[in-house]
Amino acid sequence: MELFVNKLKEPINIDVNPVFGWTLDAEDFYQKAYQVKVYSGDETVWDSGKTLSDNSVCVEYEGNKLKSNSEYRVEVTVWDTKGNEYKGETRFESALLSQSDWHGNWIGMGDKYISSWAFQLRKEVELEDKKIRRAKAFVVGLGYYELRLNGEKVGDHMLDTAQTEYDETVFYATYDITDKLKKNNCFGIIVGDGWYHQSQLMNGAGIYGKPCAIMQVNIEYEDGTTSEVVTDWTWKVDYSPISRNNVYTGETYDARLEQEGWDEPGFDDSKWFEVVEDTRPKGKLISQLMPPIRVVKEIKPVSITHPQRGVTVFDLGENFAGLVRLKTIGFPGNEIVMRFAESLDETGMIDVTSSGVFHIRGVQTIRYIVGKQGEFTYTPKFTYHGFRYVELTGDFASQTVETITGLKMNTDLRQTGHFECDMPILNTLHQLLYNAFTSNAYGIPTDCPAREKCGWTGDANVIADTSMIIWDSFHFWDKYMMDTRDSKKVYGIWQNVMPGKRGCLDTVPAWGCAMINIPWYTYLTYGDKGILERNIEQMIAYHKYIHENTTDLIHNDHKYPLADWAAPYGYNSKEHFKQTSTAFFYMATVIIAETLKVLEKKEDVVEYEKLAERIKKKFIETFYDFENHTYGTQTLNSFCIELGLYDEGEDVKMCKWIVDDIKKHDGHLTCGHLGLRYIFNVLTKYGYNEVIKEFFEKDDYPSFGEQIKHGATTLYENWGVSNNQSYNHHFKGAFGYWLYNDVLGIKNTGIAYKTFDVKPMTIDIIKKAKGSIDTVYGRIEVDYSVGEYFKVKIPANTTATVYVPNKDLTYVKHVLSSGTYSF
Repeated sequence: MELFVNKLKEPINIDVNPVFGWTLDAEDFYQKAYQVKVYSGDETVWDSGKTLSDNSVCVEYEGNKLKSNSEYRVEVTVWDTKGNEYKGETRFESALLSQSDWHGNWIGMGDKYISSWAFQLRKEVELEDKKIRRAKAFVVGLGYYELRLNGEKVGDHMLDTAQTEYDETVFYATYDITDKLKKNNCFGIIVGDGWYHQSQLMNGAGIYGKPCAIMQVNIEYEDGTTSEVVTDWTWKVDYSPISRNNVYTGETYDARLEQEGWDEPGFDDSKWFEVVEDTRPKGKLISQLMPPIRVVKEIKPVSITHPQRGVTVFDLGENFAGLVRLKTIGFPGNEIVMRFAESLDETGMIDVTSSGVFHIRGVQTIRYIVGKQGEFTYTPKFTYHGFRYVELTGDFASQTVETITGLKMNTDLRQTGHFECDMPILNTLHQLLYNAFTSNAYGIPTDCPAREKCGWTGDANVIADTSMIIWDSFHFWDKYMMDTRDSKKVYGIWQNVMPGKRGCLDTVPAWGCAMINIPWYTYLTYGDKGILERNIEQMIAYHKYIHENTTDLIHNDHKYPLADWAAPYGYNSKEHFKQTSTAFFYMATVIIAETLKVLEKKEDVVEYEKLAERIKKKFIETFYDFENHTYGTQTLNSFCIELGLYDEGEDVKMCKWIVDDIKKHDGHLTCGHLGLRYIFNVLTKYGYNEVIKEFFEKDDYPSFGEQIKHGATTLYENWGVSNNQSYNHHFKGAFGYWLYNDVLGIKNTGIAYKTFDVKPMTIDIIKKAKGSIDTVYGRIEVDYSVGEYFKVKIPANTTATVYVPNKDLTYVKHVLSSGTYSF
């Protein structure tokens, strides 16, 4: 029996009401009752009593008020319908539950701060000479920080903490440092600009304030006494060797400015400055429950070339987001420069066009100035890049594969979806989707890692439900919804880009409906009503905003008419903006009605259901071409079939129009980011799998095959292979939903896969497939070869309807409880 607290394993940073869940590995298991007990030491702070319920994913704590920075033990007993009893145990710790629990101050350099120059803070502390039972550090630096203790980095977080709308919310991190403390200690904090002091773009309009930091260390001794260390006026500060840092354009590290031992006890800081309290108002400090950004993979070069004298280019073999570690030999004052790009030009030099130099006003660049002669190793701290190729100049040593190591970084989301089949291009595309999404999971869902690095709501809207299958992303999306709520509070409008100061006008429905769709998708995937409760007010408000921007239920024009982005053949989104926006208005209305049912606010449901009927009627009357059975594009037909925006019987004809239009385009799709989420589902539903197969066999424009032939290791923003685009855009990967829903055949028919179907729908073109989804109930596994074998694993406390395919493409239906089955 595996237990979770707020969907985390033994967390030490809970600052919200605990929610308990558990999974079991048991056959033919249906839960009849549970009992949850929570203890603080020997005291029982909550006993749910034996509760008749099959709920095993979201049991809310209803006990005594939790105390800050305290330990709790959880016992769960479960009974099944056969009378069997199961027991499990876990633990969790609370973080700082109130702003008044913070006893330190925000500190920085004050007027001595130089823009883009990172600084370092230090404080020596002598502790009492007695055994420490427990010690935790709560810390954040704005924009980014690195915590150091006695000469070593604490933890493995990178670019910490996640970007937020800082005037409303600031995340802090929590570390267990019990084993790192000594009698004499030195705490150090290096502070960089991050997103809090984004000076590169918008002529300084992206700046919230000057970088600063706050920390509190709570220490508990074996004898029951306590002490704490906080940031205050007694700390000292000085400039670090990082003389320039920017999330977009890179970092300069001058090793000649290193002060050896600065973060260790006994260092002479008499020439350092006194810190200055930073009094600029900031948002509420809350614990970051979402996983931090970490280095998740090290990548070695696959080739090393010298396209010009003194220039070395390393090909790391794949496009990704992160950093590099440099290991070489130098002499004092020698400047080594690394530049980063996604592609090469015809001479073998890096081509920085796709990295958006026009946008970021520079090239992704790292400069290292050698301090001492000899070998050194260096990894940047407060920037990251989107790249495959590294150009190295100024290094006079011999370059080898050990000179440069790629460090792939992202918000460390656990992979929950796995997929493979006997159509090789689908396996490749699944990997490209994996690479693209993780490259854009950086505390927020960004659009691309080399150019904008922004939280475009349209990208999030289209990829969210797919990502929830492949990654454990509940806290990732819960946090992003918090960002959207905070952004509205700060700027007074819902922006196309959130969080942050870039904004890009008030959002349009195909983008802004992320604020309605994502909470709903998250509830359907994870079964936690809390995300609906936290967002229902905004969902209703944004729906009202859409409604107010319609005339006779049809959406009005907008100065930024975003619709099916990056569609081929010169598609003009303005021509279909009203159709797309009104379709999303309908979708939003239906989802809010369903959300209100879940929240048991049934008195409001009828209003939205009636409105949905009116929108549907008006939409069809206004936009549908009854003679040709179309809304005008493959995307709109697919989307509207998915939504049910058609009169009875027209769906079949609409799909036939899609197929005819694909044939008209010589087997190619005309979809942009939005259409790719729906078109494969629709073609499969109506039996046009051969059309899908033909598309995936294409290797000319516009096709995935063309881009794979071009060497793609991620998904491109546009169709084609032009360098004047981002080569790492996850929003083109929403087809991943189809891979799991139709190729593997795993369809969520209830809430959080409490009930689900397994019915592969592409067996006429795909004969073998294998994969799994880790749900909140446990892992669903499917492994089949049509007409030969069919294996399925069903997690405890769920029911599956399984359709086993025969060689003649018929199915045999089975309704199954938990267990592992072979047919």
